[in-house]
Amino acid sequence: MPVQCRIFNSLKAVFLCLIMISGAGHSAVLAQNTSQNSSQTNLQNAILQSSETAEQTDCPGPVYDTGFLAVDQMAQTGQLARETAMQEITRSEFERLLGRMLLVPTAETLSVFSDVNPADFVDFVQIDEETVLPGRYIANLRICFNQINIREALLAKQLDFAEAVSPPVLVMPLFAEPTGIRLFMRSSQNQRAQSQNAWFDGWAKAISAQQGLVELVSLENSLALSRRLREENAYQAEEEVLKLAAQSSDARQLLWVLAELDYSQQTPRLVLDARLYDANGRLLAPIAKQAFDLNGQHNMNLLFRDFQADILSQLESEWRRANLVSFTGENELILVVPFTDFADWYDKQRKIASLPVIIDVMPIHLDAQLGLLKITPAGSLQAVESGFAGLGFGLGKLDDYQQNGQGLQQLLLVPLDKQ
Repeated sequence: MPVQCRIFNSLKAVFLCLIMISGAGHSAVLAQNTSQNSSQTNLQNAILQSSETAEQTDCPGPVYDTGFLAVDQMAQTGQLARETAMQEITRSEFERLLGRMLLVPTAETLSVFSDVNPADFVDFVQIDEETVLPGRYIANLRICFNQINIREALLAKQLDFAEAVSPPVLVMPLFAEPTGIRLFMRSSQNQRAQSQNAWFDGWAKAISAQQGLVELVSLENSLALSRRLREENAYQAEEEVLKLAAQSSDARQLLWVLAELDYSQQTPRLVLDARLYDANGRLLAPIAKQAFDLNGQHNMNLLFRDFQADILSQLESEWRRANLVSFTGENELILVVPFTDFADWYDKQRKIASLPVIIDVMPIHLDAQLGLLKITPAGSLQAVESGFAGLGFGLGKLDDYQQNGQGLQQLLLVPLDKQ
């Protein structure tokens, strides 16, 4: 059955319904890291060679892929600058990766990795536009961390973690005052331009500087869209308007956030409100609502900042908690996979194995049009359903299937449009 979301009392229940989409990039190639010697030797062995095949640049999931990062390092020689740049970017990105994945990314939990060599966890390094000058190194570097090594290290240290990146969540900030209502839309021509509104600026900075697993996106300003998205209708959170906004950003959920100046009372008040909606504009959960008297005791910009930080922290925490990776193997499943030909069979196996929520895929039976896969998930059944929904499939329940004397739940892989 497809994932059904309704109004929930908690974000945890909401995020069990949030559809996961995880992908890996494709680009030119490099060689995988197999050395276990010094940090620099590991990184040198991880640098891609142009003769490799393009598939070897695939990371197992976006959380392990840094994307291309610009480096500009100075040192006594160009070679030393190159080595230093690679070591420093690897260390900083390794720490950032742990901060994204750990359920509780505190200084204490991060400190347990202080004695490890980040280069040992690198799968490959890809270099683009490299320039080595006397005493200077300039390049664009992309690092892919080894999923298996990272997982094993986190498990060995008994740390709870998640690795699934959420599908896009559209942030829709609104600012209401007696003179009117304003809706924030990012300018495609000047994305860094400030709005001269601390409420909007705070959300814009949070989206551009996001470091977690919840992917935040904003509305891109266009004449056609602005004509259809009326501020008054967005303020009322009308279903069709929210649906249009989500669709225009390819978002699966919408974070509606409002800052309103209320002058109807003797003492002016600031009301801050945050709610989560699905892609069809239906309310999933109220997140928070606060009101403050503007009596000279509060700094409005600080109120904005604290509210925004609290909302984003709740979203991130509940997403990770709902998608914790588990390797107990207690929830093994039998997946019945219909296919049209062997190319389709192997393609579906590849896609299923690429999901971060799947640890292992083992074919156990095959006939003319049906195959059986034994899959070991790294999380709850809800997370598995969400992962398959990201591939365009639902899971229909069938009778239990007996495998090696153990009763395992059997599920049928069904295209979402046929359910």
